[in-house]
Amino acid sequence: MAAYGGILTKAQTLISGWVGELVFVYLPYPPRFFAPDAPAVKAASERKKEMLALAKKVGVRIIDLEPVFDGHKNSRDLAYAASTHYSEAGYRLAAETIAKQLGLKAR
Repeated sequence: MAAYGGILTKAQTLISGWVGELVFVYLPYPPRFFAPDAPAVKAASERKKEMLALAKKVGVRIIDLEPVFDGHKNSRDLAYAASTHYSEAGYRLAAETIAKQLGLKAR
C-alpha cells in the first residue's frame, strides 16, 4: 500500500499543477453481492479501507459507489454472479452516479 500512496501523491501533485482535480472512484467488488462472507470479499473490504484512507490523506476527492450499489433495490442485478464484472445496469448506475457527483449530465 505504500507504493499506492506514493503514486497517489505524485498524481495529485501533477494534476494540481494543471489546475485539475484527481478523483478516486471506488467501485465495489462485484462478488460481494452474491457471497458477502467469502474470504476474497472480506479482503477486498479491508483493501478498500486502506485505499480510501490513503486517498483522503493525500487530499484526493473520493466517490464511493458502494453505498449507492448497496442502496439499490436488488444489488444482485448490478453484477454477474461468479464474475468481477458489472451488468449493464451496474455500469449505468455507476456512470450516472459519477456524472452527478462531478456535476455533469449523464446521457
